[in-house]
Amino acid sequence: MMPTFKSILRQRKFWLFQRLCVTITPWLSFLILADAGFSQQNYGDLDLEDLLKIEIVELVTKKAEPLMDSSLSVSVLHSSDIQRSGAQSIPEALRLIPGVLVREQSNGAYDVNIMGLDDISTNKLLPFPSSSTILVMIDYRVVYNYFSGGTFWETLPVGLLDIERIELIRGPFSALYGPNAVTGVVNIVTRQGSGTTAPPYRYRADFKSKSDYLAEARFHHVFANGLQSSLSFNGNHRKRFESGYWDWVQNQKIPYDRLTTTLSQPDIDNLDDEKYHLDNINSRYPDPETSLKKFGANLNFHYPITSRDFVSLTSSVQTSFVQRVGVNNFATPLTTNLSMTRSSDLRLKLGESSLQAATIIGEQEVGGMPEWKYKLNVNDLVVNHQFHLGTTSLRPEISGRQAIYNGEFIGGKRELNTLAFSVFSERNFLQDTLRLLLAGRLDSYSSPKGLYPSYQLSLRYRLNIKNILYTSLARANRAPFMVDNFLKYTIEAPNSTIKYIGNQELNLMTIDSVNIGYRYKMSGSLSSDVNIYNSRIYQLSDLSYVESDVIDNKPVVTWQYRNTDDRQTQVGSSFSVLYEWTNTLKINPYLAWQKTTRFKNSKDLDTNQKISTPSLFGGMSANYRPLERLNLSLNSYFMSKQSMPNYNQTMYQDLGNYLLTNARLAYSFETLELFFSARNLGTNREQYAFADTVKPFFLIGISSDKLN
Repeated sequence: MMPTFKSILRQRKFWLFQRLCVTITPWLSFLILADAGFSQQNYGDLDLEDLLKIEIVELVTKKAEPLMDSSLSVSVLHSSDIQRSGAQSIPEALRLIPGVLVREQSNGAYDVNIMGLDDISTNKLLPFPSSSTILVMIDYRVVYNYFSGGTFWETLPVGLLDIERIELIRGPFSALYGPNAVTGVVNIVTRQGSGTTAPPYRYRADFKSKSDYLAEARFHHVFANGLQSSLSFNGNHRKRFESGYWDWVQNQKIPYDRLTTTLSQPDIDNLDDEKYHLDNINSRYPDPETSLKKFGANLNFHYPITSRDFVSLTSSVQTSFVQRVGVNNFATPLTTNLSMTRSSDLRLKLGESSLQAATIIGEQEVGGMPEWKYKLNVNDLVVNHQFHLGTTSLRPEISGRQAIYNGEFIGGKRELNTLAFSVFSERNFLQDTLRLLLAGRLDSYSSPKGLYPSYQLSLRYRLNIKNILYTSLARANRAPFMVDNFLKYTIEAPNSTIKYIGNQELNLMTIDSVNIGYRYKMSGSLSSDVNIYNSRIYQLSDLSYVESDVIDNKPVVTWQYRNTDDRQTQVGSSFSVLYEWTNTLKINPYLAWQKTTRFKNSKDLDTNQKISTPSLFGGMSANYRPLERLNLSLNSYFMSKQSMPNYNQTMYQDLGNYLLTNARLAYSFETLELFFSARNLGTNREQYAFADTVKPFFLIGISSDKLN
């Protein structure tokens, strides 16, 4: 029975009432505690040593502020933390941040999501995620892929030496950064404008073997007139941990040239017959022994007009080959992706105004199939200005995006345009004891038509500089994608024809979320951060059966993207502690918990937990420096058990509790650092269902950066 308007209204009122109570109650409690004896204290009361330990973040307000004062659940990962950990890629480095779930599919190919909302909607043609609910940026330039949503991490042109820090927000933030910031935002801040203190060159090389290595180099120069330039290169080549591929028909791993296609309706007793094998196997898997090959180059010019104003121009190119879980080729989940792109990013800041214009063009291919090859041209423009009205700051912003894709799978050249207007406001009360952040945004898309609002309401209450309480209420939505809107793909199976078509009238997936957190910092040596959240996800879409017909005595089945009645709710929390003892010891344990409930047809409970996401995940990093030149780093990563379905949800692969450990031992000389690194210790099985076994390996390397 369809729900009535009154029942929907009652549910909505309960939802709002629940969040109102959850948001207000902690404030009342802590205000009472504050009156009972908490003293107000400003940063001016700190001595120089404690001031130097204040960590800065920009992602929340687009201006530098102490991390402790942030109004959202945010983390910062510095380049030194990445180097000490021995991480060989950006996704692997993200394992060091609380609340981020990172699972390796093949050597160097990762699935990344924040707080566990990964495969929100089961997509029957593209059934596997690609970080599809996280908005990823490089210096605020969006690198989200509009093919089917998500981030292809191997296509990012920057290397680890280019990174100054990585800033991450847990939770929706579309109101400031636009659609796709559904479960979080990641901004990779590069070393632009490093100044005269930057070394003229940096390099790093990690070697496992002659065919398994990471190499990077970066050069920096400051001209007499203040103009700064940098040039960087990075390359990574990795072999697979194993040679077999999971076969959907035989439910086991077999050589790639014997993969069986499910479309051929194979005879189980006669699978050696070539007519049942996957066609065009050599073009689909041109290098079956390699998991990752990538190369990137970046050229940046940065001119500081004043101490606050600047103009910066970055040009990048990248090529990549990866085998990761992706397009359903009806034979095996591990598929080949190719990419060749170039991009440019212009940033200008003058006074309280800023402008950013970015573009990316190139060609990509997913699944190793020519029909899934496409050309892309995506252009972005963002303009804003900051106004100050007493204790209130107001920043209106206009942004536009043009995404043009040209591919056989969408029927030729297609275009998605977005025009958005947003306003960000910040006001301090009670001598900066209480801060209110308000953000609202309206997105207008060429498809689907209509306006999509998103908002953010955040409060930060400072009991003193050592105790911070924060909370937020937000709505965000996911952008339209080429596959969802324009798909036009036909499969000719031996006994039937299957048609997949897009839908330009889809409602966009939306999330409502509330978050409450508490931060504590004691004299610079001990700090902690805990937050809890509750989210509701609705307006999901998926391929749905439309009709069947018979043409020339052959069945024709049509599927189309349509909105479903499914919805999901999620509760969860993350917790982290950081302890630093002088410059000798640093320990950082962290843990995240989540539980997702899925409802079908608006009322029927489908599952009481998201089966393909672990309920617990986290880790611990520890850095020990017994001698000035000797450094030992250990980091572990844990995932609780999970059960993940195959492409049509007819079988599941159970993955038990998972714990891996990485170690890096480094010794510094006068001008360089030598290190030995052990990766994936304690593992010898899959982190991701139906993907490659992850195995331990060892590296030796050299770096120009010496950790102080």
